[in-house]
Amino acid sequence: MDSTSTSKEVLAKVFKIESLIRDFTNYYEEEKINFFTEGYNFVISKLSKEQEIEQSEYNFLSWLNFNDNVRFPVTINKPSIPEIIEIPLDVFVQTFCTNAIRKNLLYQLQVFLRDRNKLFNCKYTDVLIGGSFTDLNEFPPNDIDCAILLTKRDIHDFATYGDRISTVKELDLRFLNEEYCYRDYLAYVWIIMLGNDAKIKGKNAPHSMKNNSFKKRKVFKVRFILDKIVL
Repeated sequence: MDSTSTSKEVLAKVFKIESLIRDFTNYYEEEKINFFTEGYNFVISKLSKEQEIEQSEYNFLSWLNFNDNVRFPVTINKPSIPEIIEIPLDVFVQTFCTNAIRKNLLYQLQVFLRDRNKLFNCKYTDVLIGGSFTDLNEFPPNDIDCAILLTKRDIHDFATYGDRISTVKELDLRFLNEEYCYRDYLAYVWIIMLGNDAKIKGKNAPHSMKNNSFKKRKVFKVRFILDKIVL
């Protein structure tokens, strides 16, 4: 085998591993351990060579370690799993809608949910809200970070109907199964994002993810009722 063929094989394997690391459909299960181990070794090798790692690689290591810290030990600082605090909508509004910008952000979310609740005949929708919106030291937050919790059956239709989600820049959200667990990679990554303020963010460049640190933020579970807008 010539060197060109060898190089192509190496590049193909690297591409496969990088795709695995970025795949938000990952679910932690024994059948995939060998595949996950390849990704783990790939990122650990970069760290051992003092190479920079990307946000996706950092998240992947943290997720693997959370699910099995024996197989996948790490030395990086990991984000914490936030406590989810249930709170009535009116209390949430009184606590966090302290100015016109914050009121408008929550209004945009309520309109978005009201329209889809009507369409899919949902009596209510539970939402996890965190990020800068639940940090009253942030003025003003740029958007409202949240996870909309739905039944597995409803997620696809609720998420894809129309294009409003792509035109409301005030909303930064994901759709999660209401029975989510942290073996689900998307649920893990999104909820730790809601509950942690990273000192070094993926959009920062140049960056050194291996030296990251986190400040905890509160995450609230709020129920939005059909046709009801509270402000």
